[in-house]
Amino acid sequence: MKKQHEQDEATNNNSREIKSVIIKILVIWSLVMAVVVALYKLTPFGFSELTRDVTAIVNKPPYMGLLSTLGLLVWAGTFSVCFFASRDSSHPFYNILRWGAFLSFLLVMDDAFLLHEEILPKQVGIPEILVVGSYGVMGLAFFWNSWKTILKSPYLLLALAFIGLGASATLDQFMTFSDRETAIEDGLKFFGILSWYAYFFLVARTIHNETETSDVMRNKEW
Repeated sequence: MKKQHEQDEATNNNSREIKSVIIKILVIWSLVMAVVVALYKLTPFGFSELTRDVTAIVNKPPYMGLLSTLGLLVWAGTFSVCFFASRDSSHPFYNILRWGAFLSFLLVMDDAFLLHEEILPKQVGIPEILVVGSYGVMGLAFFWNSWKTILKSPYLLLALAFIGLGASATLDQFMTFSDRETAIEDGLKFFGILSWYAYFFLVARTIHNETETSDVMRNKEW
């Protein structure tokens, strides 16, 4: 009877969790669709131009913007890794992963919607150099807030990420635009993004391995 009761309780918990997830999905879907409708009303673009893939809209091959698209995927992957690995607030790496989730989300949104290049400078009036500088300040705040713990992690990868992203941002601000220079800048940026992901993946894997070891030891005790 006790076992049956525990199974029923687990089933009820799963059912409540699924309902909660469905509600969250509907809320997010509704908000996104509301933004699409608002842009349709406020801009000269049709619904299809707001929902379809950009390369299809401009009639370009799907590999156009390849490096940028891959960068978005890696940014998003880093956010997911950091977000789901930072559940244990008592772990020493918790703060690192929370910072990683926040910065990765900010930077994937910046890359996806050209915040520092188009929206904030041209629509809001904030100079691009101030936006990029604020990202640098947040990166320094991350290091200052967590440097003792960072030194206990595979920090070389984080250093490579900062070097790649910092060099790319510097070239973007002070280099004249041309096809070759843009390729160099974007190549450095992608190197930085890959290093960023690798760093946080290894930090998250450390937590996962420690949790598995702890579970095994607990089972042996039982």
